[in-house]
Amino acid sequence: MRQIYFPIEDEKGWRMRYNTEIYDLYEDMKVKAFIKFRQLQWAGYIMRMVEQCMAKEVLQQIIDSKRRVGKPRERWEDGVRDDGIMLLDTQASKTKANDRESWGQCIERAKGKFWAVTTLQNQNS
Repeated sequence: MRQIYFPIEDEKGWRMRYNTEIYDLYEDMKVKAFIKFRQLQWAGYIMRMVEQCMAKEVLQQIIDSKRRVGKPRERWEDGVRDDGIMLLDTQASKTKANDRESWGQCIERAKGKFWAVTTLQNQNS
């Protein structure tokens, strides 16, 4: 979005736009939340796939290699689970995702709640 909405000139010279300025121009759901909702939709699609599909095999594959010392990097699956808990108020379970209609309705309800909360926060600011 920063590249789409070019830098602006102020009294000190040219600068990149702040996030709030980009959100005002974008006038839509925050980009990060949009990406998270799309990941949840994709996760539901992957969970409904046949077991022999390449994408499902790759995501379910367990790698038998050593991990680096320190805090392990988060897997995509972990991020989707956390987003499901945070945005959908539930875990992104395979049983829920297997029913396409209810999974889509669950995501749409979460989008509505998120949009209502961000709208209220913007009005109070």
